[in-house]
Amino acid sequence: GHYSATTNVMSLIMNAYGQYNRPLSPTQVLAGPPWIMTDMYDINAKVSDSIVNGEWKKLSLGQRWNGAMLMLRSLLINRFKLRVKHETKVLPVFDLALARNGPKIAEDKTADRSCRITGLGPGKGLWLNVNSCDFSTFANILSLVPELRSRVLVDKTGLQGRYSFKLHWTAKRPPGTPMPARGGQSNHNAAPSEPSGPSLVTALREQLGL
Repeated sequence: GHYSATTNVMSLIMNAYGQYNRPLSPTQVLAGPPWIMTDMYDINAKVSDSIVNGEWKKLSLGQRWNGAMLMLRSLLINRFKLRVKHETKVLPVFDLALARNGPKIAEDKTADRSCRITGLGPGKGLWLNVNSCDFSTFANILSLVPELRSRVLVDKTGLQGRYSFKLHWTAKRPPGTPMPARGGQSNHNAAPSEPSGPSLVTALREQLGL
């Protein structure tokens, strides 16, 4: 029954107008003043006890989340004077599809619990540990990775059932980003070294066959 966040208004909008495990991508939120990307706000909200202990008792986690996001829309309208206009627009997407030789993972037929996805990073690469998940849910989570945020990710694998696997990759630095200083000295002018691990696209193909 609680919602707390320290973030910018763009992130709040992407969550409020998306769905459970599927916020909007930045390409789906057009226009708006520049400060919605830069200014940070603390949001602390509480759903009334009568709702949490009443109608929400019968709802799934996803349904409760979507209900809370409707309340977040009201907060954005009341506190930030947000005005929204919906439009249909053709945008490029990413397809998550099977590689030429097919998937390299097998269905987890022993799955006996709900989907769980945990992440680890940064450090020596980034990890996603996936347990007992369908690919639609996995695609939703994967779409939050910075490398894919420029487009909507669509699950075209056709894989059914639940799967358990690990995905490991090294995030690529955007062009022009200086290497971090080490040993108290700046190496801004030093030639950047390339990450040693696979890119996300390569990792998907080599580790999962996607």
